[in-house]
Amino acid sequence: MHKPFVGLTPYQIGWPPSGYTFLYLDFDMLANMTPLEALKKLESMGYKPQLRLKETTSGFVTCALLKVVKLDDPSSRESPFEDILDDLHETFEGAIRSPSGHPISIDSKNRPEIAEEELEPIR
Repeated sequence: MHKPFVGLTPYQIGWPPSGYTFLYLDFDMLANMTPLEALKKLESMGYKPQLRLKETTSGFVTCALLKVVKLDDPSSRESPFEDILDDLHETFEGAIRSPSGHPISIDSKNRPEIAEEELEPIR
């Protein structure tokens, strides 16, 4: 059985190490723009996207790493990304992903949560 990759390298994105989290854009999930247009849009929004590969059950996908955060309290349910999720979600919708690889949705309280309909089995 294959163990999932943990960590970040200059080329790959995996499960975050303990105490960290991150956001990334999954190019395969873009609905209304090309990856090049998405990169240009991210740069115009002030991001410095870093290209990474992410292993999935069906192979590798290309992503843009947007932000890595060291958590003050890893057990907290508060998101360190609340201040930026609205703009990202409005622009890229379901292509903004959490470390688990699932899309982030914005609920009525404006807190990020995993969209359950997109869950995939972990191999």
